[in-house]
Amino acid sequence: MKKAKAIIIVLIIVLISLISFIGVYNVKSVIKTNLLPEYLLGMDFDAKIITTLKVDDTVNSVTYDAEGNVVEDTSTLEESDMEAYTTENVPVNKPESLTTENYKIAKEIIEKRLKGLTGVNGLDGIIIREYTLSQNEQNGTIEVKHTKDVDIAAVLFAEGKFEITDEETGEVLLNNSNVKSAKVDSTVDSLTGVQQFYLTIDFNKEGKEKLKEISNKYVQSTVQTTPEPSVNPETGETIAAEPKTETVAKNVLIKLDDTTLETKYFSETIKNGKLQVLIQSVSDPSNYIVYALQIDSGKLPIVYTGSNIYVGTPVSEDFIAACLYTAIGVFAVLSLVLVFKFRLKGLVAIVLQVGYLSLLLLALRYVNAYITISAILAIVFANILNYTFLFRVLAKANKENLSTKQAMDAEMLDLIKTYVPVLIAIIVLCFAKWLEISSFGIASIWGIMIFVIYNLLFSRNIYSK
Repeated sequence: MKKAKAIIIVLIIVLISLISFIGVYNVKSVIKTNLLPEYLLGMDFDAKIITTLKVDDTVNSVTYDAEGNVVEDTSTLEESDMEAYTTENVPVNKPESLTTENYKIAKEIIEKRLKGLTGVNGLDGIIIREYTLSQNEQNGTIEVKHTKDVDIAAVLFAEGKFEITDEETGEVLLNNSNVKSAKVDSTVDSLTGVQQFYLTIDFNKEGKEKLKEISNKYVQSTVQTTPEPSVNPETGETIAAEPKTETVAKNVLIKLDDTTLETKYFSETIKNGKLQVLIQSVSDPSNYIVYALQIDSGKLPIVYTGSNIYVGTPVSEDFIAACLYTAIGVFAVLSLVLVFKFRLKGLVAIVLQVGYLSLLLLALRYVNAYITISAILAIVFANILNYTFLFRVLAKANKENLSTKQAMDAEMLDLIKTYVPVLIAIIVLCFAKWLEISSFGIASIWGIMIFVIYNLLFSRNIYSK
């Protein structure tokens, strides 16, 4: 019975190892893809993109008519008529707006957008994983280093000007100053099962009252009109026209950076200060994330231009290969030590060690832990802990003439007493803002938890005595 249990445990460990190191593939698919989640690589191992945002120094030539109105199209004007017009060079950013305070505000807004891009409602697309942000306080230039190979520059330097205007007059009814927050929400159609995304904009106290007034005024109404009477051409008799009933909608335009997101009227009074915006032309949820972040973060006080530069990975493939071969060599030597010293029990310990590493790597895949250099060090330390534990258990059992289970229980109890303060310190590291530290903490926590559970379930029961 004990041998059968040991064989089952070995088979389970082999299965876990195969899944972890080789993967699980969809055999029915034409393209064989691994069904396991990919490792999340930090900037140590993933390609690095540098997004640079510079203060726009463009100067535009603006033409005004005699009344001081801006002429949008000057191509239709005759050269003889130009005397009645004046032309000025107008910078995109007014000199008085280029202040240290505005640079600081712009940095805060862009950082708020970046934080949103690191994960919103579990959606992916333009989402970035890891980033660092710095600013030149003298000229306002902002540099963002990140690992997602996408163009986030346009997302970051967009002005973020939000307005709700009257469709006919263009009057601004609500703007950024009235917004409290914005986010992405979704609902699932009960008939089709299709998930529909929309923006939820929450207004502040003043905006809430204005939205209530707007939702009462901009509605669909029925208007009765009487057309002009007609005249019978033969008899000259006047024929009265029948009254007509028409449905007329008084609409508002919901706009972001002068682009209309939705044209709508209100079917009911909005009293809670929350406006739902459904953008018919957008189906990709990542676009909703962008809109929500730009509205939520606020309007940039300065106009920026952006560009991306591909840098590449700081750690070369040759270096990774050298480290991997070294690790395999060290493991081979340590495995030989176990076999020579403890014979069959040592061989079983090697199987247990491989199973522990496999299970830890699987766990890090599924919890979306970042793999950085410090996280790899944590994985190495966890494996050293497990190897040392198995070695000490077998040595203790031989020296004190104990069963392997008795030696394991004693060693586990000693380790738990020793590592409780260490565990508390590691938990604190998990909440660090610097990824190198937090990734070390997360990998260490999972290494310790799996160490305890794995050895109690597998190692303790695999040995017959």
